[in-house]
Amino acid sequence: MTVTFIHAADVHLDHPFQGLSGLPEAIGARVRRSTLSSWSRLVDFAVQHGADFIVIAGDVFDHVGRGLRAEAFFRRELERLHERGIDVFICHGNHDPLDSHWSGIQYGENARTFGPHPEVLRFEKPGRPTVHLYGFSYPTRHVTTNMLGGYTKAPGADYHIGVLHGSIKGDADHDVYAPFAVADLLEKDFDYWALGHIHKRNVIHDDPPIVYPGSLQGLSAKETGEKGFYFVTMERGRVAKEFIPAGDVIWDEAMIDLEGAPNPDALLRACLKEKEARRRSGAGVLLRVVLTGRSDLALDLMERADEYLEALRDGEDEREDFVWITALEDQTAPKYDRDKLAQGSHFLGDLIRLADERRPLADRLAPLYRHHQARRFLDPLGPEDEEAIWRAAEKWLLDSLLKNRDS
Repeated sequence: MTVTFIHAADVHLDHPFQGLSGLPEAIGARVRRSTLSSWSRLVDFAVQHGADFIVIAGDVFDHVGRGLRAEAFFRRELERLHERGIDVFICHGNHDPLDSHWSGIQYGENARTFGPHPEVLRFEKPGRPTVHLYGFSYPTRHVTTNMLGGYTKAPGADYHIGVLHGSIKGDADHDVYAPFAVADLLEKDFDYWALGHIHKRNVIHDDPPIVYPGSLQGLSAKETGEKGFYFVTMERGRVAKEFIPAGDVIWDEAMIDLEGAPNPDALLRACLKEKEARRRSGAGVLLRVVLTGRSDLALDLMERADEYLEALRDGEDEREDFVWITALEDQTAPKYDRDKLAQGSHFLGDLIRLADERRPLADRLAPLYRHHQARRFLDPLGPEDEEAIWRAAEKWLLDSLLKNRDS
């Protein structure tokens, strides 16, 4: 017998996107609704593929003061699932803990929410394997202790799924919430771990699967790439998973090297080619473009960046599959002949000749190396280190001065 389910997390319904004032009205409205749209896409998939149940591993809503619109929308989508006999197992996380404001809207009988302490919820339907799901909802916003002591495997099920909204112990990149070690999870001998809280998709163990699906919809320019959920199939003791994109708006970034681009037309062609490569059927893209390389166009970019942006954005606000360039970041540097500059009787020539003297840095850095705290974190500089410092300093000064001189 086979059982299928969807593993999602960090839905963040009604996330209040900031900094959208520069977007066209239609695209801005699309972004503001994107968390709702991505949840609808998940529900569409569940209905079309006949999923047995859905697991949400925390943060259904974006904040403790969840809005009435978000709750009403969520209930409406749950009703669609109920009509198809699809259960939903909900764990509330640090963004929507149990003590947050509730509108009083009641969800259908197919929605089952974990309580404030680890417990076992049971999935059972005729013709399907029996599944035990283990988890808890955050009673308050901050849960900073390991909660796995309450996850005890109970007999009487074909499969066992752990549900946990938390972070790996010692992860310096994220705040500490319900910390755990991978060994703690493996010790439980479950068939699948449905994790939440980390917005970047990550499979941290294959067998059994220990999985962060990432956020359902990217919430800022830092959350780049496709976002979505996992569709999981359990059959005869085997577990298979497939990532399904669901985000309605994708945040992305592209690096374009303008080395060798001879004129503005070449610049535009390179940007347009990259823009089309990022276009996605059925989704919009907010694209940050970073221009790099040494190019004769560096000065032209400084003077006409807004004109380039206008040309690249033309008509995108009228498309469903828009690629809207949010920024054209100029990291190019002007071309120059170093040897020729070094021969000149001007400030740039003096600067290069001074750099060529390569005076030892030890005397200048001596106060830093004598500092009683700083010296503990510093290794001695070798000849290669000093050479690299001189080269980097010279490059930065020449690039900056040449751009400013000619602008």
